[in-house]
Amino acid sequence: MAMSAKLKTLNIFSSYSAIETEKYARKFAGLLKPGDLILLEGEIGSGKTTFLNAVFKELGSNENVISSSFSLVYEYKGRDYKLVHFDLYRTGGRFNYDEFIEYFGEENIIAIEWPYNVKKYLKFFPYLITIKLLKGDAREIKILKYG
Repeated sequence: MAMSAKLKTLNIFSSYSAIETEKYARKFAGLLKPGDLILLEGEIGSGKTTFLNAVFKELGSNENVISSSFSLVYEYKGRDYKLVHFDLYRTGGRFNYDEFIEYFGEENIIAIEWPYNVKKYLKFFPYLITIKLLKGDAREIKILKYG
């Protein structure tokens, strides 16, 4: 697997609301540059799409990120580059790798929800966001980076 580099924890947050989750996501967005990849892991309803929506808004998108129901990929216009969102939940790990890889380029920031079966194909080291449901509305958000 290409991701043989160590995984470093950049930050761990406790969030007790969508507003707090969005605040941490906007802060994280400040780290991103064209060519970056974000993997988002967590249970259904943990806040992955809420987190990503705030990241993309901070990067200049005027549209709301939606969880894919019928399409695997959505493109959004950022300030200076394209923001690409893959939601692989419904694929069961099956997807066309050739179509997938065409989105990787210096001008894009790519985010992948449910990336479990994609990791083995990656040739560079992404950010990893894990969101864990705790009691009530609480979540633990970890921001990690391979490198």
